[in-house]
Amino acid sequence: MISPDIATETRFKYAPFLIENGVRAVANVPIIGGEGKPPFGILQIDSRAPRLFTENDAAFLRSYANLLAATVDRLRAMSDVRDGEARLRLALESGELGSWDLDLPSGNATRNTRYDQIFGYADPPPTWSYEAFLGHVLPEDREQVASAFRHAVGTSADWQFECRIRRAGDREIRWIEARGKPDGQHGGGPTHLVGIVADITERKKSEEALRRSNDVLEASVAERTRALTEANAKLKAEAEERERVEEVLRQSQKMEAVGQLTGGLSHDFNNMLMGISGSLEMVRIRAGQGRVAELERYIEAAMTSVNRAGACQDFRVWPELLNIFRSLPL
Repeated sequence: MISPDIATETRFKYAPFLIENGVRAVANVPIIGGEGKPPFGILQIDSRAPRLFTENDAAFLRSYANLLAATVDRLRAMSDVRDGEARLRLALESGELGSWDLDLPSGNATRNTRYDQIFGYADPPPTWSYEAFLGHVLPEDREQVASAFRHAVGTSADWQFECRIRRAGDREIRWIEARGKPDGQHGGGPTHLVGIVADITERKKSEEALRRSNDVLEASVAERTRALTEANAKLKAEAEERERVEEVLRQSQKMEAVGQLTGGLSHDFNNMLMGISGSLEMVRIRAGQGRVAELERYIEAAMTSVNRAGACQDFRVWPELLNIFRSLPL
């Protein structure tokens, strides 16, 4: 907007401070913001005398306004970066994380204070490199680390591993976890590896304690299972032995019952036979004495014993024996 003489301006009114300061002519251009952003403001020049501003004057103002816009953009971007870096530092400090940036062409690495503390340095070493890092790694873990590094550089893949290090100073062995990401490209490969490192010793101790607890629990369960299996086997053996003893007892009871019954039968038969033989003996004696009148009495006694024996011979006593067998537990 150009006004060669504000005293004759009819399009709008000027602010009182311009008139109070004797301004008669003005020219201004907007300071255009970045893409998608509103203008930052207006760049204006004043004259205390009426003046016809030329196109060159307007072009100069536009060029200067563009420089101001670029400067403001850069200042705001720098402010955003500083804010981002501050937030990143706060996040790293809160998580006790060390950050590192390895420049692959030079082999030098920059890192934060926490990184040096993790490796046991109270005072930061003047220089740091991949070789210095590898020198702290225990010999048993170095090939794993070297392999991960070669893979990251050769394929531009992310870098992540766990290993043990020996700290400077107290020489204590600690577990660390490192994560890295390739950045930049030069000649087909990355120019930087950037990432973080964390001391995970306490986590490893907790995992080991949990693993040992699980091992103890599994051993206890296995021992308990073995004891229960043995107890079940013992109970089964005792049950089988009890069944065998009961079967022997049942057979013994049967035989005892049969023995008692057959003993009784044998006793009865013997009594019957003694009655018969006794009567016959008396018949023989009385016949020898000529006392035949008494023979009938002895013959009757013998017949009585014979009839009793006949009753047994007709199996009238065997149902009683069968009932005894049926009453026994099988």
